[in-house]
Amino acid sequence: MGNPLEDIDDIFKQHIDNMREMPDTDIWENIALHLNNEANKKYKRKFIYWRGAAAIIAICLFVALLLLTIRPSIHQVKNDYVQRALTGPSSGKQMPSDKNAPLSQINNSKKSETAIMAPSVNPYWAQPESKILNKNKIRSYANQQKNPLVQKSAVIPFSAHLLRSVGIHRTINNTPLPAEDSFYTQNYHTAYSVAPVLFANVYQLNDEKNKYIFNASTIAPSIPVSSMLISKLTRQHFSIALVAAPYFMNYLHNTSGGVSQPGQGNQQGNQGENNELSYSIGVLAQYRVKHWQISTGLQYAQSFVTIQPKTIYASQNSNGLVQYKYTTSTGYAYVSPSFSVQPQIGDSLYTTTAKHTLQYISVPLRLGYQLNKNKWSITPTVGIALNVLKNATIETSFENGSQSEQEIITSLQGLKKMYFSVFAGTSFQYAFSTGTSLFITPNFQMGMQSITNSKLPSTIPYQLGIEAGINISF
Repeated sequence: MGNPLEDIDDIFKQHIDNMREMPDTDIWENIALHLNNEANKKYKRKFIYWRGAAAIIAICLFVALLLLTIRPSIHQVKNDYVQRALTGPSSGKQMPSDKNAPLSQINNSKKSETAIMAPSVNPYWAQPESKILNKNKIRSYANQQKNPLVQKSAVIPFSAHLLRSVGIHRTINNTPLPAEDSFYTQNYHTAYSVAPVLFANVYQLNDEKNKYIFNASTIAPSIPVSSMLISKLTRQHFSIALVAAPYFMNYLHNTSGGVSQPGQGNQQGNQGENNELSYSIGVLAQYRVKHWQISTGLQYAQSFVTIQPKTIYASQNSNGLVQYKYTTSTGYAYVSPSFSVQPQIGDSLYTTTAKHTLQYISVPLRLGYQLNKNKWSITPTVGIALNVLKNATIETSFENGSQSEQEIITSLQGLKKMYFSVFAGTSFQYAFSTGTSLFITPNFQMGMQSITNSKLPSTIPYQLGIEAGINISF
């Protein structure tokens, strides 16, 4: 039957005190009603949990689909902007496509009227002359540099993250390029340009057709060295992560502290408490510089504790009133059931199984170092978080003999409004398309301080969890 029925003994005792041999026949109806109420509460709580979980999953899927839908249009706007910056007004002609053309033909080139070596044989790579970067733009941009002759290399900025995700060979004129966010030439007398086709189909890059997409063309060596006109808009350093995490919350208790109250005896607030599986959801904004990654955002966390049935006692509160004191490891509350409005110090009540819920809004700040291998990446991460209390509730019932009353406590005394915690975890990420990846992050979090004030025994939370979600780069 689960829960003890101490009230039955009280009912029998009441009738014996009244000199009656047998209690009323309705006692069995009261027992059946009590058991039915407990079962209904149990199934109702389970229904609420599953309904909430389903709603959270549905919201996360909707947001993810929305971001995936608008993302291609964002990239198309960026690509059009970059292509106009590189080539000027376009002739409007479409580039011919020949998927079967051999890759070896890409290295064959000829000089155009602008003194730029341009791809010519493979029609897939051939470009109209109006789309070839002309030397006047390069010279104009180079003259804007303060000390162009001091510079030892020409720079072609481009996102290394994008290159890693599509597997491009990083070479120019058969010279390997460094695996950084920028590419450098070896000769300060030579600058390089990239065929504008790169930006026309940047969202459709793949391994096979684009191995030599960075085969560059030599420009007149008399042109001073300068940065090329490739927009930084193509860098995918900013991303949004949708996160959901189940976790197990627990507490470190220091029972030597705190002040005992009259009528409480040796009762400890953490006795009979069982921590249940909890969860958190949130949105994180991430910014990456080379291998370093910094992230912040908002997370909503909700933890659950089941408190076993116990006896509570009446004591005097700070206002001088005598009320029943309900104590937990995270705080306490004074209650006055309607059937016992004027208790005396030391009077007791029996409480049924209680559900204790804590809700926090967290603002994390994390720093990670990303290690990449093909489409996989591993990111060890550390950080801190500010946790602000949103709500604290206890749902239980008070019983005294045949009298019973359900109570929802909505305020706990002694519980701090906020606390800081530390975070450590390792993220495992798989990029299943350009700029979109799934990740899972086993982690450990622990409070840096007690969540209760000095009048109560110290309670420091810690948790083990697994964050999972989708990461979308822009």
